[in-house]
Amino acid sequence: MEAALLPLDDLDREMLEALCSEEECARLKVIRNQPMLKRKLASSALARAFLAYRLGGTARDWQIIPDAAGAPRAHCRNRQVPVHMSRSHSAGFAVVSISADCPVGVDVERIAPHVSDPGFADHWFSGEERAFLAGAGDDGQEVARRFFRLWTLKEAYLKARGLGFALPPETVSLAKADAMPFFRLPPEERQSWTFESHRLGTDHCLSFVARAAGIDFSLHETGLVDGALIFAPAGSRRLVDTRTFHAHPEP
Repeated sequence: MEAALLPLDDLDREMLEALCSEEECARLKVIRNQPMLKRKLASSALARAFLAYRLGGTARDWQIIPDAAGAPRAHCRNRQVPVHMSRSHSAGFAVVSISADCPVGVDVERIAPHVSDPGFADHWFSGEERAFLAGAGDDGQEVARRFFRLWTLKEAYLKARGLGFALPPETVSLAKADAMPFFRLPPEERQSWTFESHRLGTDHCLSFVARAAGIDFSLHETGLVDGALIFAPAGSRRLVDTRTFHAHPEP
């Protein structure tokens, strides 16, 4: 599985609009929140450019069309190219992951200094996962680290399933008490999974999930040079505190 990461700090909306088609710009301009519009433009431009870089064609040859469940599906105008993809964005980054072999999911979130809404965990996390969060005690930084590592892994898993939040999140547990990883997947799940989570710099969490065992994740850094997105292997410069887990179906 390959992924591309685009920092957003030095990009403005006009730069990103130049990388998108007129159709995409018109569709996205209904978004009134300007920071969100910038993130959506970046996600769209990055996905099409990275698909072209890895699988051929030009960025304009690739279209990202949501399926019935709202999951993004990549289509090349001129040829059939089987590919699975996922994408995400935060205030600081856009990221896209692709694989020719298996469904993938990705999520990136800025780590808030404190988790301000305890009702969120009550609604979206299982009892085992809430116990894992409670194990951090009154250490606000540790609560935030656990919360966002758990949330990004869980959202990436739901994306890879292709169901989004149509699958009740509480039916999936990725932690319990003071232990991570712990896997309680839905009973119909009969696939092996690879989970990988990173802290991205000092204030973001980035997680990848693939619906297969033993998947390696390769990350590319992305920059804007002379009006085009350029990709280079990122290595581990940005990624710290990496955790890799594997889940297998019950026999």
